[in-house]
Amino acid sequence: MTNWIATTIGQIAQDLQPGFAMHPGDSDDGIAHLRTNNVSPDGSLDLTTIKYVAARETDLVRYRMEKGDILFNNTNSASLVGKTAHFNADGTYLFSNHMTRIRVDPEVAEARFVARFLHWSWKQGLFQEMVTQWVNQAAINRTQLARFPIHLPALTEQRRIVEIIDKADALRKKRAKADAR
Repeated sequence: MTNWIATTIGQIAQDLQPGFAMHPGDSDDGIAHLRTNNVSPDGSLDLTTIKYVAARETDLVRYRMEKGDILFNNTNSASLVGKTAHFNADGTYLFSNHMTRIRVDPEVAEARFVARFLHWSWKQGLFQEMVTQWVNQAAINRTQLARFPIHLPALTEQRRIVEIIDKADALRKKRAKADAR
């Protein structure tokens, strides 16, 4: 890994913000509240099952998702803690306390690269060693996540790697659709 920088998530993050707990309503009134099921096992954002919450203005300021944010599943079963997705949706979204929003410094890290790396780390089982386990739940807190190591190539290389992975994913999806027919 020539010219790759060894760092941590905390060193490249401008913000590591856990979400807030709010019981969702049964209607579509309120603000979309992203939850653990909105990060799919393939690392994409799944907006098919959205819950809505009544949010205060302070919640909108503190917990609003922005394009380019990373959504990390911090509480779930031990096998699901660490599912990660890059957020790039239009509209207003907040996120639950079982998620951590990561905003990386765009001059150092490409958010899509970091999201892919974290999701790959989850698939490799690297977060299972870190979780705090209690009855039916496991979690990684903000401090643990901040210490998680990452190696970063140059920013242009991060973008190039993500573009290659995105193209490969698109081809896999086309193949799956063709196979289904």
